[in-house]
Amino acid sequence: MAGLEVLFSSAAPAISCPQDALVCFLHWEVVTNGYYGLGTGDQPGPSDKKSELLPASWNSNKELYVLRYESKDGAKKLLLKAVSVENGMIINVLVSSSPGLPTVWGEMHLETHFSSAFGNVPKV
Repeated sequence: MAGLEVLFSSAAPAISCPQDALVCFLHWEVVTNGYYGLGTGDQPGPSDKKSELLPASWNSNKELYVLRYESKDGAKKLLLKAVSVENGMIINVLVSSSPGLPTVWGEMHLETHFSSAFGNVPKV
């Protein structure tokens, strides 16, 4: 993946809110750390395809974003869920390679971090 600006430019027509911009950034972080995107939703589907691009309809639900990933060596799978809450998002990442299924989570206030840069590609 060449960089966030390239990904953001390819996803820009579909980005319509700060939540979309944050999920686009999260996708870039996962991909630049050795993963391919597989698709949307909790379960594998017939249209799954390993790619560095965001899958079709990745942002069809503005309240809940669900993206699946697989490491380039195939050893790990990730499930990323981002839930919109008031003026922020709760983000969970489940790792399916380990027995305990560790969860990484965080909370982001969109008004503080993304509203000023939303729609301004050079600032992002």
